[in-house]
Amino acid sequence: MWPYTPVNVDDNDACTIDACVNGVAVHTPVDVDDNDACTVDACVNGVAVHTPVDVDDNDACTIDACVNGVAVHTPVDVDDNDACTIDACVNGVAVHTPVDVDDNDACTIDACVNGVAVHTPVDVDDNDACTIDACVNGVAVHTPVDVDDNDACTIV
Repeated sequence: MWPYTPVNVDDNDACTIDACVNGVAVHTPVDVDDNDACTVDACVNGVAVHTPVDVDDNDACTIDACVNGVAVHTPVDVDDNDACTIDACVNGVAVHTPVDVDDNDACTIDACVNGVAVHTPVDVDDNDACTIDACVNGVAVHTPVDVDDNDACTIV
């Protein structure tokens, strides 16, 4: 027997499997695929590294995720379940802006009730049956009732 010296096919890369096939050095990459479409797979110094895919859309108002290799950006739920507010997310903060129900009538009290604008007349009644009560530009006006019957024979 002759002393045989094996051919050195080592490529000094821990991420390959080295072999000699029919006199040819073959360097087969190590399989590091974790079968997760949401990771980038690599071999680093002989160790499998699975780096999550970056799906961040830099929008603080979305929840970012990777689903089957696809970036999914789900809006943050900011609904306060109040039909009298307009809900929004601004820079990651829930903002609840009241619905504008102002009818621009100073003689009504404006409110939102279950999402419906309600305009209640201002109470200007002075409890005097001898006045006609009204609201004019937000001011209570009490006009005396004219009881003159134009008969000189009656006392007014």
